[in-house]
Amino acid sequence: MVKTLKQFLNELGSLSFDNGDYNVVKGKFKDNEVNSFVECFLAGTEILSDGKNGKPLTLKGSANSDKGATGTEELEFKGYQLYDYSDSDGNWYLITFPSIEKLEEHLLSEAGYLNYYSTQMFVFEDGVEKPFEIMFNGDNDTVVGIDKDAMDSPLDIPALQGRIWVRWRSPEELKPLTDADVAKYKQSIGK
Repeated sequence: MVKTLKQFLNELGSLSFDNGDYNVVKGKFKDNEVNSFVECFLAGTEILSDGKNGKPLTLKGSANSDKGATGTEELEFKGYQLYDYSDSDGNWYLITFPSIEKLEEHLLSEAGYLNYYSTQMFVFEDGVEKPFEIMFNGDNDTVVGIDKDAMDSPLDIPALQGRIWVRWRSPEELKPLTDADVAKYKQSIGK
């Protein structure tokens, strides 16, 4: 899939907003926030490899800097890309992985999704978001998703190895519930 840098950043800004803590004001300010996101990150993007001619797509960016990007540059998305943004230094990266296994290995590593200093990660497959969550196999056959945003200190990631895994979510799971869905649920619990 081919997209311009600006198209990709608009999509990324929208995902970032939708996954943020804006529950109260989401409907009112999304366009403004996405535009601000693009404005903040566009010029500071370095295209290390545009993904064309079989080369892996690789981007590096910095908030509020100028590397000369205009937004019209074409990027070819093929395979698996990981967007990783660190709020601690304002830098972000988009890296192509050779296989889903290597991507999962990275997501579960100390530099991966559970890293305390990584602010946001999104995965793309052929240019389309591939939602995921990190699951934990607890005692007594309990399996729970890990919400790293609820953690107030770094996790002992090496100690979790063998008990954590990546669950790829269906895009259908992310759609908002309809009134009919809510009514059906209430009926199922006797309300």
